[in-house]
Amino acid sequence: RINNFNGNRIDMGCYELWMTGLDEAASGPEFYFYPNPARDYFTLVTEEQAMVKIIELSGRTVLQTQCPEGGKEIRIDLGHLVAGTYLLVLEDMAGGITAEKLIILQH
Repeated sequence: RINNFNGNRIDMGCYELWMTGLDEAASGPEFYFYPNPARDYFTLVTEEQAMVKIIELSGRTVLQTQCPEGGKEIRIDLGHLVAGTYLLVLEDMAGGITAEKLIILQH
């Protein structure tokens, strides 16, 4: 849970986000993706084996897939998702988590 600008608690589902600053030595998997914003798909680039999740801001997971080790570039279809802002979350086999904002435009 986090506090919004009014001081009210917001439930983020099974993820709690505490942003206190930037940590260059993040423990989650390294990746990048493009394009962002995206329409019908995006390409995820990582060399690590990881679980990939797309999560609505309400906390509901709307897509989950496994990224194989050495997977390099993986195309992820977004055709079934509505336009909006999501979290793209990668979790490695050691439990390290990295999250980025993903914007999906209207198809």
